[in-house]
Formats: sequence, structure tokens, C-alpha cells
Amino acid sequence: MNPKTKFRVTTLSVLACLAVSGCGPSQPQHMIRAPDPPSSYQVPRTKEEKIAAINRANVSEDMKKAAIAKVNAGP
Repeated sequence: MNPKTKFRVTTLSVLACLAVSGCGPSQPQHMIRAPDPPSSYQVPRTKEEKIAAINRANVSEDMKKAAIAKVNAGP
């Protein structure tokens, strides 16, 4: 093989390797998070529901008393 032919074969081999390795997505596909399922939570509307929600909350007793007082003072 003469040097010119050897150079062409090598060049074509390198280009073929680059073309094959370059196939496919260059960046990873992003995972799209599924939407949250419908919640059973409902916003408390009546005074009794609001007070019950405050009593279930994970807060201090002083904060519960202040929140209940605010609910009782409201319309």
C-alpha cells in the first residue's frame, strides 16, 4: 500500500468511527414527573372545620390558641 492510500483509509476509518459514536442523543433525556394525583384535601370553609384543622396542626398550643381566637373574631 502506498502512503497516500494508507492515509485515505485511516482518514475514512477515523471519520466512520466519529460518525458512529456521534449517533444518538448527545444530551440525556429529561424525565418528566407525572402530575400529582388528585388530593383529598379540601380547604376548611366553616368555622368548625377551621378550628378542627388548627387543632390537627403540628404547632405549639400558644399558636393554636392565637389562630382559634383569630377565627372566632373573624366574620
